Amino acid sequence: MGRRKITKGRHTAGPSVVRAALGLGGTGASRHHGPEVTIREATKDDLEPLRGLYAEFHSFHVQGVPEYLRLPLPGETDPEEFDRAIERLFDSDEATLLIAEADGRPVGFAEVYLDPANESPFVVPRRSAKLQSLLVTKASRGTGLGGALIDGVERWARARGAEEIRARTWEFPGDPLAFYASRGYTTLSRELVRPLLPHK
Repeated sequence: MGRRKITKGRHTAGPSVVRAALGLGGTGASRHHGPEVTIREATKDDLEPLRGLYAEFHSFHVQGVPEYLRLPLPGETDPEEFDRAIERLFDSDEATLLIAEADGRPVGFAEVYLDPANESPFVVPRRSAKLQSLLVTKASRGTGLGGALIDGVERWARARGAEEIRARTWEFPGDPLAFYASRGYTTLSRELVRPLLPHK
């Protein structure tokens, strides 16, 4: 029987300590068939696997909407800038990067931020968290890892006073909309597009 647990980084502190540090609450563990699953905060030791996970995340969306997204050409991106951007998340009090491990191997991640409060007099104030990115590798999908990451994200956000999670996603065949719907996420707004064809 596999089991699911939540820990912080690669430390070995007791479960109650790491759950309190993460603000994830709950028992953090359940039993299910399959590998041992751990949801934890990313550390600098994860930079190399994170490069691969983010690359798969982008490639997945390029395949879905190739008319809007593309793979960068050699030399168009700076790997060091990617590392710096990720490292800024490690030290932020307003964001976190969670890693999903299966038998000690990183196979997924979730990137989440606390949204600044909107103080406009025309808007009902709400404390929201934004799920920027979430991926489980293709080989590990259907094993409950996506749900485990969502659970971790929601516990982290709730512990920081968030009332809701907001997520934006592209729509295409095979997109993650059905997954989010199964977790209780509903459409709040839509972005519509209509191509403008030249007049004949």
